[in-house]
Amino acid sequence: MVSEVRAGLRRRRARPGDRWHLDEVFVRINGKLTYLGRAVDADGAVLDILVQNRRDKPRPGGSSAT
Repeated sequence: MVSEVRAGLRRRRARPGDRWHLDEVFVRINGKLTYLGRAVDADGAVLDILVQNRRDKPRPGGSSAT
C-alpha cells in the first residue's frame, strides 16, 4: 500500500518550470550562522534546499565553474 501512495504522489507532483532562481541567505540555527540556499522555479515551487555551515570556497585562480 505504501508503494501505491508513493506512486500516486509522484504522479501528482507538478513539473518544474523552465525558469528558476537561487535564493541565498545566512540564517542562525541553534546560535550558529548557517548558509541556506533554495532553488525555486517561476511558479514558486521549491526544487531543492541546501543547508551547510559555510558557502563553497572560490576555485583556485579566481575563475568560476563552467
